[in-house]
Amino acid sequence: MDEELGGQDTNRRADNAYQWMTFIRDRVWWSGPNQNPVRAQRNPSVDLSDVKASGANWDGIAAYIAERSVIRGSHFNTSFNTGHGLQYVVNGVVSNPKEWSNINIQDIPVTWQWWLDTKGKPLSVDYDYGPNYTKGTRFTYQPVGAYQGGSSLVVNGELNSDNFLRLYKTDLSVNQNSNLSITYNKPSSDDSSVLSIGLMFKDNPGQVVKVSIPNSGKQTTGWVSRNLDLSPYQGKTIAAFGLSFDNTNKTIKNYQMNIGQIKITDGSARKPAAPTGFKITKALTDTNEMLVAWDLEDYSKVKQYNLYENGSYIGGIYDSTYYIKSLNHKSCELMLTAVGADGTESEPARLSYDLNAAVSHIKVETKENGEATVTWKNPSKADGTVKLTLITDYTDTVFHKTIMADNGAETATFTDLPTNGDRYTLRIVTGDHEPVAYTGHLADTMIEPYAKENVTVTGSTYTLALPTLKDWHYLYVYENDVPKLFGVTYVSKKFPYIVRGRTKLSELTFTPTSRTSSLKIVLEDYAGNQATTYVR
Repeated sequence: MDEELGGQDTNRRADNAYQWMTFIRDRVWWSGPNQNPVRAQRNPSVDLSDVKASGANWDGIAAYIAERSVIRGSHFNTSFNTGHGLQYVVNGVVSNPKEWSNINIQDIPVTWQWWLDTKGKPLSVDYDYGPNYTKGTRFTYQPVGAYQGGSSLVVNGELNSDNFLRLYKTDLSVNQNSNLSITYNKPSSDDSSVLSIGLMFKDNPGQVVKVSIPNSGKQTTGWVSRNLDLSPYQGKTIAAFGLSFDNTNKTIKNYQMNIGQIKITDGSARKPAAPTGFKITKALTDTNEMLVAWDLEDYSKVKQYNLYENGSYIGGIYDSTYYIKSLNHKSCELMLTAVGADGTESEPARLSYDLNAAVSHIKVETKENGEATVTWKNPSKADGTVKLTLITDYTDTVFHKTIMADNGAETATFTDLPTNGDRYTLRIVTGDHEPVAYTGHLADTMIEPYAKENVTVTGSTYTLALPTLKDWHYLYVYENDVPKLFGVTYVSKKFPYIVRGRTKLSELTFTPTSRTSSLKIVLEDYAGNQATTYVR
């Protein structure tokens, strides 16, 4: 997109003002220039000039690959959350006003974007990210935002005929306890329209069975929820479902309907138990970062974990650990809930912390002789001895060392530390308070030489294997003290070294100019340390 908008030196795809363009271009990629998977074919007459694209050269993925779905069983839940937003909303109320992005909590995307059947003028369909979102000139809806997460589904325009929007391909069983709940917001005026859920059953997928939502033509004040009984269809399997917008034989101008959530459940999904083992594993006072962990429950029981800070949503994930990029409070209560198959949250596990009672302004000066001097600032009421523990991270062999400092001290020195540049975590505990952490790298004064075993000789051809050192940066190869040149990706220029991650692998095979040449291989790490290996 940057190239087609005028150059490669920009990053417009990360600019909020251009996001709507990336979404349309993405939809064209999947569904074709008509943005309808039923008509996935190239179309040079489609005007995509507002997003600097053309419909003449691409049919869309939907033209080549049939739709597939993971939606099965008797439960389904979506809030049309695309995994990012300009704020995070819980049950229609802003829980966190910050812009966010978290692919872990993206809902299952709509299967068809957008498959809209109508004999009249088709409505417009989009994701609504709220009033702070630049939606582009082709959309005219009134921004409402999300009911849960960062976005909702919005349908608007002139409703002059029944419009059926096919949403999800499914394999959902219906029994006597099955129920569908829908949460919607209709900001447009009262009218005679009828919103219905359209069900397509496996035994007759060509027929759309409509279940209407009472009073859905009335303007709402915010979000409203309605429950629909699906028990009349027990024994059937829902192969797909969507939404029907019926004008009841009247032309309705400026129609708008936002869908915030749809749930299908039979009540058999149990509310998960509160998470166990909730703890802080790393708290960094100077940067307001924190790492928390808990016991992971099986995915058959828990689909996601949600984390809150003083009631404000932080994020979610299905994992046993979460990295908090920026705490809003030095002292607060964290809450962790488990989310079941139907979206029900458990009772929270609670964890309080007070970083005001911990040391701050931590600094570490590492030296080439293996010493590291640590300084810090004590809290206003410092009590007890200070325990400092340094542990290396991401290493095959863990180095671990603990030293003590007197009550009130604000400096301590480690000795006999490795000088290999390893990453470490330093934990500092004052008295019986919670530990806080600091991360850094040890001094780096050493590097292992390139192993001769990494050189393979076939006839007169030499092939170099890439170094296995985790911190290598450059590999220099000299033939009779003259540096050999190696090509890299993206540019045609060659360089007098092999650079990590950029040199073409084909360049690692070469033939010396003479059988009597002397080959010297110099390995360099990111700290500039070098080691030399001679290969005859």
